[in-house]
Amino acid sequence: MFTSIILISISIIICIIGIINMLNHRESYGSQLYMFLNLLLYFFLGIVFFIFFHLSSETYFDKETALTFWNLSILFWIISVLLINNIHSHVIEYKGHSFAPTLIYTSFGCVILGVIFSSESFEIVQTGNNYRFIFQSDTLLIFFIIFNIVIVIQMLFEEIDNYSQLRDKKLARFLFSLAFNTSIIIILYSIYIITHIYLFKFLYSIIYLNGMCIALYINIKKPNVSIDLTNRIHELIIFHKSGILLYSYNFETGKDIEDSVLKGSILIGINHILMNFADKKNQLNTIKMKNRDLILEFDNTHGYAVLLITQKKTKFIEKAVNLFMEKFSEFYQDSLIKLNIFRQLIDISVFNNTKEILNKYFNPYIKKS
Repeated sequence: MFTSIILISISIIICIIGIINMLNHRESYGSQLYMFLNLLLYFFLGIVFFIFFHLSSETYFDKETALTFWNLSILFWIISVLLINNIHSHVIEYKGHSFAPTLIYTSFGCVILGVIFSSESFEIVQTGNNYRFIFQSDTLLIFFIIFNIVIVIQMLFEEIDNYSQLRDKKLARFLFSLAFNTSIIIILYSIYIITHIYLFKFLYSIIYLNGMCIALYINIKKPNVSIDLTNRIHELIIFHKSGILLYSYNFETGKDIEDSVLKGSILIGINHILMNFADKKNQLNTIKMKNRDLILEFDNTHGYAVLLITQKKTKFIEKAVNLFMEKFSEFYQDSLIKLNIFRQLIDISVFNNTKEILNKYFNPYIKKS
């Protein structure tokens, strides 16, 4: 009983820290769906399931109560595994991910739960100071193990198949280690379900807590992990309302774009956009194209515009553009005033330090050398 209380307490502490961190920094998470799913996972897996799973085997409770705890642990395990599958696919934005697998897994899980809760599916056996729960039906046990194994196979397949598409390789390795850790957890849990050998239960608990620590670290250090792995920003262009190019940056190469690259039809198109949007204030304008979004924001006060070309506009990118422009206007206020009020020609190289501001607000998209 003492060991179970210690393990449960550690899990609850980790989950509470994770939940508080996500709620306090919810604006930092690029995807609200990612945050919501993680909050559910912390609660269902780290708190509810972990409590019922460990307490169900304690002979401190009578057999009827223990069986109720065990059935509830199965319920929240299936919910948690489905959440893990959806969070993982959502984070890496796997190209083959659709609602079909989720519906199939959910239906499969519901059938298993229906059978478990509608009949006496387990035989309770007391061994020393612990209860064991033996499946009465081999078919039900096989279905339950298949459910776990299929989730593991899909998760690892998505990681391997999508690894080359992930820009931040360091973070990608963290995610792979987390996916591998999660797979080991599911496998050990499945082995324990079959054998009820305490060693597998203990190993499961230790590796589970390790995985929760990795997940907590990622959520604290990389709250925007759900949107910064596969989505791409291609270019950022800053130009004055007079048509002067102030600064440009290519996110794909990690280098500033030369002025000559933007001559011709590109500048003509940009100036045409400026003429149409120059009177709009406090509005992020998006031009949808087949494979990318063009985001244009105009600063009327300082007389310049930012054009951002991205694969897909997200709330994180939208917020980053606004924060970037606030800092840019503050940092280069004197130069912009000279350019606007005095019509004074200035050396455009004064804007070369703009990359420092880019790094602050678009760090996940900056090419790492």
